[in-house]
Amino acid sequence: MPKTRCLTIRWGAYGDLLYCLPTLEALKREYGYLHLETGSRGKMLFAHHPAFDRISEFDVGKYPVAEHMKVAELRWKALEDAGWDKVVNFWRCLEVSCIAEEGQEEFFYPRERRKEIFSGRNFYETHFRKAGLPIPEPFDCGTFHFDDATAFWMEKWKKDHGDTFSVAIALCGSTGQKVPFYMKELAREIIDSFPGTNIYLVGNKEAQSQEFTFGEKNVCHTSGTWSYLQSLALMKLVDYVIGPETSLLVGAGMFGTPKSMICTSCGVEQATKYHKNDFSIQSTYKCSPCYRAIYNYQGKASQRFCNFEETHLGHIPGCNLYYDKNKILEGVEFAYNVRGLRRSIERIEGTRYGSLPDLRTLRDSEPNRDKEVRPVVSAEIRRVRDDGARKGREPVQVESCRAVSGGQ
Repeated sequence: MPKTRCLTIRWGAYGDLLYCLPTLEALKREYGYLHLETGSRGKMLFAHHPAFDRISEFDVGKYPVAEHMKVAELRWKALEDAGWDKVVNFWRCLEVSCIAEEGQEEFFYPRERRKEIFSGRNFYETHFRKAGLPIPEPFDCGTFHFDDATAFWMEKWKKDHGDTFSVAIALCGSTGQKVPFYMKELAREIIDSFPGTNIYLVGNKEAQSQEFTFGEKNVCHTSGTWSYLQSLALMKLVDYVIGPETSLLVGAGMFGTPKSMICTSCGVEQATKYHKNDFSIQSTYKCSPCYRAIYNYQGKASQRFCNFEETHLGHIPGCNLYYDKNKILEGVEFAYNVRGLRRSIERIEGTRYGSLPDLRTLRDSEPNRDKEVRPVVSAEIRRVRDDGARKGREPVQVESCRAVSGGQ
């Protein structure tokens, strides 16, 4: 019996593609032959994924913005005329269905009305509904397949740095509301709380202006210099990830890496509902989440629509300035305490990676599974290792990570 054939169309940014991946994998199981029409980002991202029998590339972004819909419709017609058993067009499935763009009438609705429309629309579930598939239970955020070169680098990184507590910080995203402030101060507090921590700053070239250093060899600058796949692989390797609503934080969620996504334009449930080991937070600013995608920040477009505050860098959307730092630090402390447990169940080898299990459940259900594992640290005493801990000196005893750093 011949395979049934399914055509899927998913243009868009890296994060949109990663949110769509579980649905694409489900369609492969349902229809057998799966053709993905995507842009250059999608072709690179999924080049080694076995779910796709064919990946075709087309970038509508190469055409003038005013011509996008006309060009897109011509392309879709040419593809759909090939005679498929099923066609699913995911284009703008997330960015228009879950978050309003300026070209939509909903963009200009009052915030409470936008909340009524968009708050219940989860980024993963929207793709399943578009495909006409039921939401799986339990839910799997997808399996990523790296190329051999990236997989080799991952194994080497693990050998060289796997014993060091590592935190990755994504510095900015694609819109004006995705540039969280005070990352340097937060990194300093983490390093003071957990001496020996390495910080990795990740992002594209635009993030380079946000990079910082402490004059020591504990901050690694990768923005605009590492390939996207290498940065995504780092999300699997590090102990904790912090950042705004970016594709790298979606990747961390796919891998189950403990993380804090600082949500500003969207709601936490929209973006992270199915992520394990999640400590994501909502900006505490008055208009967050706004359910708006406000692009062209450098062109000051956000100042037309955002509630902004004056800073030494000029007018900044207020949602970037206000968030619960203590919740992030709780997540970092959790990741530090479960390092032994995570290393006992995780293997960095091969090219295929899915999600870690819920480490909190494992920690609580199997506290004595391995003498090498220290999954639970008493509430009375937190142990933070100084640089000489591995040389035989006793760990420094402190009350909490915030007590060490002097934070509130």
